[in-house]
Amino acid sequence: MAPPYEIKTMPGKGKGIYATRNIQPGTIVMKDCKVMEIKKKSHRQVTAHEVQHAFEALMKEQQVQFMQLHEGCRHYDDKTMRIFITNNIRKDFSNYILLKVSLLNHSCVPNTELDSGESEGHKYRVHAVKPIANGEEITHCYQGNPWDAARRQRANALRAYYGFECKYVACTLDPAASAVSDARRHLLRILTGWLAGYDATAANMLTNLNPANAETSEFLEGITHHPELAVPLTMQQTTVYRFLAAKLAEAENCSGIAAAYCYAWAACRLHDQLAQLVCEHNGWMILATVRIIYQWMRTAEDIATRVRGEKGAAALQIKQWKAHLESSNLGTIIGHLNAAGLLDSTAFGVAQLSGNIMVLNQHEFKRLQNGLVTSGCIGVEAKKFLASEASATG
Repeated sequence: MAPPYEIKTMPGKGKGIYATRNIQPGTIVMKDCKVMEIKKKSHRQVTAHEVQHAFEALMKEQQVQFMQLHEGCRHYDDKTMRIFITNNIRKDFSNYILLKVSLLNHSCVPNTELDSGESEGHKYRVHAVKPIANGEEITHCYQGNPWDAARRQRANALRAYYGFECKYVACTLDPAASAVSDARRHLLRILTGWLAGYDATAANMLTNLNPANAETSEFLEGITHHPELAVPLTMQQTTVYRFLAAKLAEAENCSGIAAAYCYAWAACRLHDQLAQLVCEHNGWMILATVRIIYQWMRTAEDIATRVRGEKGAAALQIKQWKAHLESSNLGTIIGHLNAAGLLDSTAFGVAQLSGNIMVLNQHEFKRLQNGLVTSGCIGVEAKKFLASEASATG
């Protein structure tokens, strides 16, 4: 089958890739293989000699394709070096070129994501994450994570390193909407930094980036350097921050595979916390927490299926996590509650008393909790306590 796109030259934009038919989310738009791989920790360590050597190892057709790529505006004397630095992808101490992917133009709210996991003979896949209409341009984000920089910061980086300005929706908002978007993305940057174990609360250096200082070591080294967190996050913080990151990404219309994993990880951590509390409190359980776990995991599965396909690796992995939760001791109890329809009811909580499940509304749950703490009664005595409480107050 012919690929669902064509390469066209548009006035004022140059070459780009445009859909030749409607493309649904999750569709693999293109596959590509890496070429010109240079094993270095950073592209700043790559030399012109190494790039030239890698270029000469290409087939003639690939050399022609490479020399037609955008060369940006980096201050290197050699055109081959400029093209490589502008288009190279960095992952796991490796720098390489994807010739097809390099033809995709940039958007700060892209309609595709690159799956950089190697499979199928080292083929990299570009997945649609949103519906793409016939004739619409297919885009991806040049700046790695599309959600971690404010409008001015994104514009500075694109202008200094690529020589253009983004004209897509996130960069053409009115001032009020842009301020809200910037606030969300600033918070996303901090949250994702904390979740990765580093402190990103300091001002983003991209705020003061310009063509004059873009190649200085201060900026090239400082942009990606952040101090480690002084105190590791607690399990509760990790849960909440992953959920917040997913919701903020959705608000920025960037709910790709990263958002799916945020929901799934948050659900797993909340499950672990609930299992610990149930164990510590003799089987008491607030059903709202259970409902949240199910909702987050379903949302994760839905997003992963939408952007990677039902049989995609991400969707299958999240389904495995969901199955693992359901097979746990707590998951078995929750399964019984779900089968009994309690998760869809208005019940506030349950308590496992002498091997039996007792369904409680919020008032009963608080009375039981307070009564057990003050009177010390446990098991079947809790039922007697509730009955006596009800008759005493009735």
